[in-house]
Amino acid sequence: MQKGLLAGIAGAGVGMFAYLAHRELDQLEVTEYAIGRPQRGGTPLRLLQLSDLHLRSHLRPRHLRLLETVRRLRPDLILLTGDAVNRHSVALPLDRFLQLLPAGVPKAGILGNHDYKSGIGIPEFRRLYARHNGVLLVNESVTYAFGGTQLVVTGLDDGLRGVPDLERAVRDLGRTDHHLVLIHRPVQQEDVLRQLPALNAARPAGQQLDVGYLLAGHTHGGQVTFLGLAPYLPKLSGRYIKGWFNERPPLLYVSRGVGASLVPLRFGARPEITLFHYYP
Repeated sequence: MQKGLLAGIAGAGVGMFAYLAHRELDQLEVTEYAIGRPQRGGTPLRLLQLSDLHLRSHLRPRHLRLLETVRRLRPDLILLTGDAVNRHSVALPLDRFLQLLPAGVPKAGILGNHDYKSGIGIPEFRRLYARHNGVLLVNESVTYAFGGTQLVVTGLDDGLRGVPDLERAVRDLGRTDHHLVLIHRPVQQEDVLRQLPALNAARPAGQQLDVGYLLAGHTHGGQVTFLGLAPYLPKLSGRYIKGWFNERPPLLYVSRGVGASLVPLRFGARPEITLFHYYP
């Protein structure tokens, strides 16, 4: 009798946890930060980070609500930091998702480990982004002009499935004053921080790279956490679970991302999209 009662209570507890954790996937949060030089005032650029969509066979209602939120936030540039699709996925959901993003807003994306596992292939990813006013960056950089501001976005390859190459990615750049680097796995920042001084030392005077920010995803903020602790993190997460890191530039921001992998649950790690108000 007592054992049956305890088993029933335990079963109810597990069921309630699963219900709440599944519901949390729908509880999208928008986090906003003023970055750059806000003390200067003026009108900032609106940079929107999307990470870890993990799209599978089709778009779900929560994806459509996310798209409506993106449109409401009126970004100037959309940055996708990997795992747009889930492993063993197909191209169609991402094609549709990119199509439903604001058409006039440029997009820059990188690959994550699940993008590689999907089997879609880099050429098809490039075509998908290009079809919808976007660019896929695989150890490459692109420069956007917003009024008098030249914003450089560098995208590095995934740290495990791909071959990151910062030197190649910045080879054709001159001096940069407004420069972001997209990485999927946050621990990749440690290589970037080691390599930047050497790259600048080898450059002529006046051709220095000034990277202000690194944007990453991959961790899902732990996806399932208890009292702020994450029992499991994917490879090459390092100590970087979510939020801001580093005491001086380049500063690292790790997004909790939007989707889920392995199990369709989140707990203590609500999905997020991040809007950076960038003051040049």
